[in-house]
Amino acid sequence: MAIMAEKMGEVERFRAHLDDPAKEGAPRTRMPPPVEVPALLTLDDAIRIATRFNRSYLAQTEGFFLQALGLGLTRRNFHEMVFAGSLSFSGSDGAHVDFADSTVLALSGTKLLPTGGTVTVSTSGSVSHSDAGSGRVEDGGVSGSVSLSQPLLRGAGRGIAWEGLTQAERSAVYAARSYELFRQQFVIGILNRYYGLVSQKKGLVNTTAQVANQQFALDQARALYDLRRGTQQDVLRAEQSFRDSKNAELDAIQAYRVALDRFKIELGLPIDVEFEIGDEIPEVAPFEVDTEAAVRAAMNNRLDFRSARDQHEDVERGLRIARNALLPGVDLSASYSNATDAGGSLGDLDFGNDSVSVGLSIEIPLDRKAERNAYRAALIGVEQSRRSLQQTEDNLILEVRDAVRRLKQQEQQIRNDEENIVTLQRRLLRADLDNRAGAGSNRDIVEALNALTAAQNGLLDRRVSYLITQLSLRQQMGLLFVDKEGRIVP
Repeated sequence: MAIMAEKMGEVERFRAHLDDPAKEGAPRTRMPPPVEVPALLTLDDAIRIATRFNRSYLAQTEGFFLQALGLGLTRRNFHEMVFAGSLSFSGSDGAHVDFADSTVLALSGTKLLPTGGTVTVSTSGSVSHSDAGSGRVEDGGVSGSVSLSQPLLRGAGRGIAWEGLTQAERSAVYAARSYELFRQQFVIGILNRYYGLVSQKKGLVNTTAQVANQQFALDQARALYDLRRGTQQDVLRAEQSFRDSKNAELDAIQAYRVALDRFKIELGLPIDVEFEIGDEIPEVAPFEVDTEAAVRAAMNNRLDFRSARDQHEDVERGLRIARNALLPGVDLSASYSNATDAGGSLGDLDFGNDSVSVGLSIEIPLDRKAERNAYRAALIGVEQSRRSLQQTEDNLILEVRDAVRRLKQQEQQIRNDEENIVTLQRRLLRADLDNRAGAGSNRDIVEALNALTAAQNGLLDRRVSYLITQLSLRQQMGLLFVDKEGRIVP
């Protein structure tokens, strides 16, 4: 009995830790939270904090921002003229020239045309000095040119030449959809963990009540034994059940504390931050939906399925590009240039020194094996992409149908659990009355108490699971929307 008293004292100390977590472990330095955390943390508070400080959420947001940066650069390269410049200086000392230096400034701009061509504008100026026997000599000049290069067959046309921009913009759309899906799934995950904690907390209350009930059953068994209306076996059974309930309470306390600390890490908060979780799990109204209607909604609205269809179009577009690469290269080129005489400046440019050139180059396609192989690979890629899209569609239908069936199943299970709890409460009352009247055994009381606690805790978990399944079905149908604060739009 001394050992039992010691163990019961440990249980009481653990229960005290649940109410005062600051007593756990050795004193340690507390990290200040990055945001003010309310003493009673609501679901909205949890989502607000998590979307600001969760590490995975921040990484996804940064990745999406980097994707947008890349798109901005690509658009600049295609829509605007890209300029470049250089400034160089050189000096030398030789046998015939005491010292010579040269400074050259070059500027250029390149613009991609929607037709696939390229326009380049360039200008340069130079100044040089040399020291010879006759004295210091200065020389220099300015030149400018405009050139055009335009493919006529291979690489011609906006659809071919601007594929890089097209794919960059579509990839940005895919990234936006993936980011939105991540936000939806993230909020569902936070909601699941929050209400999972609520369920654990309420389950702990039920487990604590079970300890009190088992204590009452033990006292009752002892009293009946003293009155010679019960057996020693009844007392021993009640003692064992009481100890089991205390151990279950200890396990529940430990599991709740660990889950709460993990939730703090999930929110991006220091583990030393203290707050309480709410006590209520919202009642969720039945979600009436027809299976076929849910499938149609998913095929029209699901962001990931829309991306899968668009990516199949990307592969088909790649086939057209590979087919274009089989064409011979026929390129038209034209240029205009003007330069000053030696020692002239920018104002000395005149049309007497200009030159114009026009050219046409035709490639002789002697070896096209690489291009033909690329085209065949593109054909195979289209077929693979088509099969992959069909499989994605089949999986989508399966997921939606399974979610609808699971939702209806959980609705019925919740009703069964509620009815079962009523039955178990009546069973417990009947067992207690029979035991008091000497017509039954305390075994019936112990079994009824255990079954009632398990059913009550199971119903809590079932309600949380039903809530998450309903939200997941809305997401699978493409009907779940999250605002900029991370809250689910009703």
